[in-house]
Amino acid sequence: MRLPYFVVLTAVAAACSGNRSDRPAELTPGVRIDATNAVDVAAAAYRIAFEPLRVARIAASFLEVPPPAPTAPGTLDQFEILPGVADAVARLKAAGLTVIVVTNQPDVTRGKHRRADVDAIHNLLKKQMKVDAVYACFCLEGPDCDCYKPKPGMLLEAARDWGIDLARSFMVGDRWRDIGAGKAAGCRTFFIDYGYREQRPDKPDHVVKDLAEAAGIILDRIVED
Repeated sequence: MRLPYFVVLTAVAAACSGNRSDRPAELTPGVRIDATNAVDVAAAAYRIAFEPLRVARIAASFLEVPPPAPTAPGTLDQFEILPGVADAVARLKAAGLTVIVVTNQPDVTRGKHRRADVDAIHNLLKKQMKVDAVYACFCLEGPDCDCYKPKPGMLLEAARDWGIDLARSFMVGDRWRDIGAGKAAGCRTFFIDYGYREQRPDKPDHVVKDLAEAAGIILDRIVED
């Protein structure tokens, strides 16, 4: 049976994994994801998102993390769950949503981060944030990779694994790549606008200030359905 909803929170990942200009210089090496001002997928740590499961249906959410553009945390001590993110994720989970995170991690292949450290961050997200799954692309962007966002490979894989109907799912992110992946997969897209000095996304369905706002709109839509 195909389940109706899939919410991908790339914005959440952004909240946890982005650089924050308001942080002390010594704390900015990391990246973070936030529900209140990053993507509840952005700052100096790195967070990820969630999907809703209600009754016989599953909703999935993908989130990533002014400016400059955010960078991903490489170790647990660089990782931070920002205020408001856990609450937003909890609201989605309480509504029966399944929460899934999708993230590009090319720095592992470049040798800048260790795979074990990145896996530890993802395990922490699943344990503390109750994220159902984390899908990571460790490739370098190129024609031979179909999972590196803005390509939709990770979303398509998650949909197969979880029996998700992407047409009734949501992608939340703070980068143009997140929105591109969501649109390519057929999801409704939410762009968390942190004002990064980089390419803008192409016509997201919603522009929001943080993950909390995106979660509210998603929950309202689920109730309407």
